[in-house]
Amino acid sequence: MGAPQAEDSVSDALTASASDVRLPGPRVPGFVAGVCALLLTGCAHEPKAFPCGYERDPRAQCVQELREGHLDTAETYCDLALEFSPLSADLWATKGLISLSRGNLAKAKAHLLQALRYNPEHTHAHFHLGVLFVREADPRQAEAAFSECLRLDPANVDCRDGLERAQRAGDR
Repeated sequence: MGAPQAEDSVSDALTASASDVRLPGPRVPGFVAGVCALLLTGCAHEPKAFPCGYERDPRAQCVQELREGHLDTAETYCDLALEFSPLSADLWATKGLISLSRGNLAKAKAHLLQALRYNPEHTHAHFHLGVLFVREADPRQAEAAFSECLRLDPANVDCRDGLERAQRAGDR
């Protein structure tokens, strides 16, 4: 009698549907659903961004630091911006102004000429070259730079003043 009863339970197990089968231990589908719910809840909110010194545009930061007189920091931001925009005449002109502010005329001239290679009509580069030539006591070159600055921007008072200064220095 014991043998037929064992055969019946085996045949019942074979004919049972998957939903009727109960596995021993914890319910796996419930556990997986719980883990998925936790993961989705965690991903539903955007994490806070960590503050970073380079969140702002490095070009704007370069100019801001230059205005505040922080030449080293300004140059760092300009160098960073040039990594992304190596052909930017504005950045090269700004680097030229930084070098001019430090009194490094050779470096300033190289940067300003680089700016003019990328944009021959860069008014500020011509103006700062004029200032540089005045400092080098080269009034003819200063006149040429200020004249070009004035040709590009006839209303620019700084270019007009620079040209007059260069002409007075040339008359001496």
